[in-house]
Amino acid sequence: MNRYLNFVINALDRRLSMLVFFVTARCNSSCRGCFYWKSLNKGRELRLAEIRRISDGLGRIRALLVSGGEPFLRDD
Repeated sequence: MNRYLNFVINALDRRLSMLVFFVTARCNSSCRGCFYWKSLNKGRELRLAEIRRISDGLGRIRALLVSGGEPFLRDD
């Protein structure tokens, strides 16, 4: 019942309940148990200005999960 109630409240509130933000797709670890790194290090990343523009248009978010490769590989 609690899950259903939370779903209804979120739907009425019209806010994102959760956003997963991948800081970067680059990773230099090549962890043995990780299958994901093989598909990383390809393609273009969002520039900081693009990230700001997107975040300004999102409004309030209940939860932000920061994920993705190794964030310290970014220059900005």
